[in-house]
Amino acid sequence: GVAQADVMPIVIIKDPLSWMGSMCRHKYATNWPHSPLHCPNLVRNEVDKTIRTPFHRDDGSIPVRVRYNKTHYTEHSTLAGLWNDWYGAYWNATFPRLIIRFEDLLFHMEETMEQVCKCGGAELRKPFVYRTTNAKPEVGPHVGTTDGTVSAMIRYGDASLRVKGFTKDDLEYARDHLKPEMMEKFHYYVPR
Repeated sequence: GVAQADVMPIVIIKDPLSWMGSMCRHKYATNWPHSPLHCPNLVRNEVDKTIRTPFHRDDGSIPVRVRYNKTHYTEHSTLAGLWNDWYGAYWNATFPRLIIRFEDLLFHMEETMEQVCKCGGAELRKPFVYRTTNAKPEVGPHVGTTDGTVSAMIRYGDASLRVKGFTKDDLEYARDHLKPEMMEKFHYYVPR
């Protein structure tokens, strides 16, 4: 194995509302009852009641499970809880790590990468080359998509898309449950 002291993780954090919307499009190893009519779904509503599973908590929140392999999985209070738990593990880590906002990489790519290289004791290779097509067109959940930098800029640059799929109750739940210190530090917010 590799000694943890010999590695510095670089974590890309994403705005929680946009991240939850992404999870609705590409759920990876997560499992939770949801419908295209209500996703992201943090709090059960009439649409969720039509799903044939009683998979919700007494407060109406909808838990999420992540299956890493046949025998290992984690459970989280909701998608917001998964975001808190996943990024919170790095946030609270006692070892050196670098946490970079996805939005900074997307909209200020060259400047952000210059800072990342500087942090690692390197220099950014010039000229900086932007890749505008899908970085992984043949593998993973994005197979067959034509998404690239430009479509990502359009999607993540539109503030109205951040809240698409959320109900008023979902947004209230997110405001009450997303870790405030992380939201503040990374300049994320939940609109009223």
